[in-house]
Amino acid sequence: MKILWWCLIAMGVHATLGAQSPKDLYQAGELYFEVGRYEAALDHLLAYQKYKPKDKSAKLLIARAYIAAGNPEEALRYLRFLEDKRRTPDEVYYYMGRVYHLQQDYRGAVKWYKRYLTEADDKDRLRPRTKHYIRQAAAGIRMQRLPEQAEVSNLGPNVNSSGDDYAPLPSPNYGNTLYFSSMRPDNAGELRDSEGYRDDILGQYSSDIFVTRLINGGWTATEPLDPLLNSPRHDRIVGFTNGAQVLYFFKGLSRMEGQIYTDTFSADNSNYVLPGLFTPPYPEGARFGGLQFFNDTLVVFSVELEGGAGGLDLYYATRDAAGRWSSPESFGSAINTPFDERDPFLAVDGRQVYFASDRPESMGGYDIFTATFSDKSLQWERPANLGAPINSPSDELGYSLSTDGLKGYFSSDRVGGSGGQDLHIAYYRERQKQQLVYSDPLVFWQVRPYEEDPDAIIGLPTDGREEDFDAEQLTYVSIAPLNYTEDNILTPANRRELDDLLKLMGEFPQLRVELIAHVDNSGPERFHLYFSYKKAETAAQYLIDNGLRPDRIYLKGVGSAYPLATNTTSQGDVNTIGQTLNRRIDIRLRNVERVPVKVTYSGQQISPVMRTEVGDRFDRINEGLTYRVQVAALGSMYDSDLILRYPDAMVERIPGSPMLRYMVGAAETYSAAETLRNSLQRDGVAGAFIVPYINGIRTTKEAAEAFSSAYPDLINFLRSN
Repeated sequence: MKILWWCLIAMGVHATLGAQSPKDLYQAGELYFEVGRYEAALDHLLAYQKYKPKDKSAKLLIARAYIAAGNPEEALRYLRFLEDKRRTPDEVYYYMGRVYHLQQDYRGAVKWYKRYLTEADDKDRLRPRTKHYIRQAAAGIRMQRLPEQAEVSNLGPNVNSSGDDYAPLPSPNYGNTLYFSSMRPDNAGELRDSEGYRDDILGQYSSDIFVTRLINGGWTATEPLDPLLNSPRHDRIVGFTNGAQVLYFFKGLSRMEGQIYTDTFSADNSNYVLPGLFTPPYPEGARFGGLQFFNDTLVVFSVELEGGAGGLDLYYATRDAAGRWSSPESFGSAINTPFDERDPFLAVDGRQVYFASDRPESMGGYDIFTATFSDKSLQWERPANLGAPINSPSDELGYSLSTDGLKGYFSSDRVGGSGGQDLHIAYYRERQKQQLVYSDPLVFWQVRPYEEDPDAIIGLPTDGREEDFDAEQLTYVSIAPLNYTEDNILTPANRRELDDLLKLMGEFPQLRVELIAHVDNSGPERFHLYFSYKKAETAAQYLIDNGLRPDRIYLKGVGSAYPLATNTTSQGDVNTIGQTLNRRIDIRLRNVERVPVKVTYSGQQISPVMRTEVGDRFDRINEGLTYRVQVAALGSMYDSDLILRYPDAMVERIPGSPMLRYMVGAAETYSAAETLRNSLQRDGVAGAFIVPYINGIRTTKEAAEAFSSAYPDLINFLRSN
């Protein structure tokens, strides 16, 4: 590393890009690429390309840097240029495969990988990796057929940075607190090389430990922990014991080689004493892939040991009454493979383990897998891939479940993030029961001795104005709701309905469409709003993929507040027919008064026995002027029960905005809206504010002035704003 540093000084890398020669620019780009500084590499290589626009080696390196930086679309432009030329380098086909793979076009990826294998020399260095990726792309094809069990959301720019944000760990005592590590500017270590020396040119940021909190449904800006914990090394919390009073944290020159320390801990981050070195139950210096303290006497971990299956493997160790740890015990051949198994998380039931692996059954890179221990066979069953959307063709790492079994936390460097690894959260449609129940005996390793001597182990119990047009000018349109199943929104019938909508909006570009999604009453109520919004988002994406501009689509999720039919029978049983009718996406056309279109909205016939009085309430309250109160604007789910206490909750995304706006209420007057806003402010939502809607569409202050003659109550809004 020091040699590289002096080379860069000699080349004048510290000078501005414009002051460097083409040769210096290229060499600097190569070196930055080698040390993982991909943005810096691209700066230099793109500057070099202005001097040498036909240099194929530079274009290939630029493509590789874009791939490594998480921008496969930009990489594709350079690869296509190279692929169109004579004497295409064999590597181009390999990297074309990588681009298609990262964009989840698994079949396209396989085509390019095979093209590379056909063209490349038998001893080419990329052949083994290519064959591995072909297997993973095949797994991706299989995974696409599986039903999705959760919705996944990036924690957003308040939390994630341009560097790696990883190792999320929920607080065991505070459900709204999340710890994690991050490699970002202003960290204690600043820029350092692999040996720990300060290197402001080629160095990488070391990891510091940060905390974020869930307040008013959104994650707050991050805060670093105490400087006694954060150091110039890579720092990471690995677990808690003794009722979360004892903290264990990792420090290392790299993220996989270092020591674990123990410390006392308090929620206000102020009660630290000099940390002690923890002696782990594995050899010092072993390559480290994560650790979890299941309780004070059991630790599960990932290390690379001689005699293991290969790479990082999963092990466990137990502690006796004298405080001594046992030797590592392998999780066995059902889980450990010649590939890496890392970041173990054992659920509360002591029988379900989650881990990350880059085995061939992955969709690409590291995926999250889970395996169940059978008390009957005393063996771990074959691991299952969690599938999309939790997994992707990129790396998913550091998975753990919340204590209520409704959320899973992990990091991923998937396309579309902030850069590097980002923190993500999976919102499950059903509680993960393995996180809610205790087993008897408590944990998997106790099953055999418990069967031999049950007393030896103590377990736990277990709007249109067609009159402006002549009748012969009118186009008559009937629009039906999109009924969906939990696993399939884009059914053949729904695709036909959306295709008809695309054709109509192609004929009349003045039209805008509003997609309003509803869910039934199953699953956790606090997730209904967000889950319904995601249904509308899927339908919107189909329209966008087929040519409709995003700025013509309004998306709304209203949860389960407006059922057309009863979700339960008079006897209190689940009414499956009613739930089916309630799972729908209503389509409403806007700006209809500007085009010669007569729209009728059709629906399904519902028995009077099942019909509700609130099914059409959403349409009724959106006629004319309505006021709503905005609770929050977030890039992800509003994760709080507060919104459930207020009527007519809604989440929407308006064209041109990446934010989801969470709204409550449907007041007819500004005065009534003020009462609602004041109530929210007393509940702690200090930033709550009133927004007027005209026929269901969010209205700006300028538009409100234009509408004030038609809706005089808007004057009260304008006077107060």
